[in-house]
Amino acid sequence: MGKFSGPLTKEYDALVNEGEIERAIELLSPYVVAGDPEAMYLRSLVFLREDSEGAEGANLSLLQESAAKGYLPALFQLGMNHLVGDFFEQNDQAAAAYFRQAAEGGLCSAEYEYGLALYHGRGVPRDVPAGLAMIRKAASGGSYFAQEFVDSLS
Repeated sequence: MGKFSGPLTKEYDALVNEGEIERAIELLSPYVVAGDPEAMYLRSLVFLREDSEGAEGANLSLLQESAAKGYLPALFQLGMNHLVGDFFEQNDQAAAAYFRQAAEGGLCSAEYEYGLALYHGRGVPRDVPAGLAMIRKAASGGSYFAQEFVDSLS
């Protein structure tokens, strides 16, 4: 997530890449308890025992708490969950609302998704010029998919 991730994410990612999932969770635990939105977001992504009762609900709760604190990657993730119907019934309006919030904070992946929503009128009133402007902004911010979209218009 680029500029929206801090040293905690870097350390977490290093542990996960080494296969040290338990140590990664230990790293996050005190931050989660303290209510750190980055830590809550990262912890929400880890499913150690997917078959254990309540694990999905607990992870979803952490994701929602992180988003409620304005953590942009969490807002984006909730948008994706609503867009594809993961954990929730598929809901384009809810997805667009989460993407808009994260896009307003400058998260280029959210700018792209919100731009697509505007361009296609998916969950929001159709506004092709605003959608294209948002997609171009995402492309200039480094979104590969936005750049592919812009290139396809030529």
